[in-house]
Amino acid sequence: MDNNTYLLRSVTTDGVIHTNAKGFDGPQGLAVGPNGTVYVADRGSYTVVRIGPQGKLVTFAGTSLGAGFSGDGGLAKRARLWQPYDVATDAAGNVYIADTSNQRIRFVDAKTLKIRTIAGSGKREFSGDNGPATEAGFDGPQALCVDPAGTVIYIGDYGNGKLRRVDLTTGIVTTVAGTGTSPVPYDAALTGPHTPLNRIITVTMDAAGNVYLPVFYTDLGPLIMRLDPSGTMTRAAGGGASATADVPAKDLLLPSVESLEINPISGALLIGVGDGRVFSVPDVATPAP
Repeated sequence: MDNNTYLLRSVTTDGVIHTNAKGFDGPQGLAVGPNGTVYVADRGSYTVVRIGPQGKLVTFAGTSLGAGFSGDGGLAKRARLWQPYDVATDAAGNVYIADTSNQRIRFVDAKTLKIRTIAGSGKREFSGDNGPATEAGFDGPQALCVDPAGTVIYIGDYGNGKLRRVDLTTGIVTTVAGTGTSPVPYDAALTGPHTPLNRIITVTMDAAGNVYLPVFYTDLGPLIMRLDPSGTMTRAAGGGASATADVPAKDLLLPSVESLEINPISGALLIGVGDGRVFSVPDVATPAP
């Protein structure tokens, strides 16, 4: 997704770039469903857009009525969203939406196309850990990722500086990373709950259930950190002095981190940085020293 030109673009295996769709109004996150359908969180139009085979844009969730909150229990295309920043899908084709300014995470059932809230009370605050996710307070949840089975979702709680996890079987929310305090120097011994986080605008998950997110450290700048299911945090990329490709992941200099994705074919971590480049990190499941 090219946020500056409002275009959806792709790069084929021969290295050629293509424009696949246009006509957005502030596109942010995107997701590809199990049948190849592409969903885009179009923040400026307060909708989630589905892209058809010929690049035609169709409203999947949200309406043209503008910002607001409504529609739970009804069809997603009749609901109102407010600045959705991210979208994710599971293996069944269900769609998860970071309804950011509504302080909620919403879910669209693939079979019924009905929408409901699965996390967030609507109050802009930090609250609710270890209780029902629908009663918890968030502050600008901008990023999310879900496991293929649709059993757990991770939410980048931007304003609170925390990464939160919702067990979709029990509906319980917990904080798995982030202290909500200012950045500190890099310390490899820090676990997720003891690592200060900031500006969590993107997260992604690999096939093993590891979550990748950007973390800023006062001495090394932005790094890509890997949080494994046990809560251990390790460095996946960044912290070096080289701004070019073809260097070890730990030697890569990251000016800023705008997006993270796992290549579904190779399993490589794709890192979109602020100057428009995209880096690919192979063997990402192997921790960097």
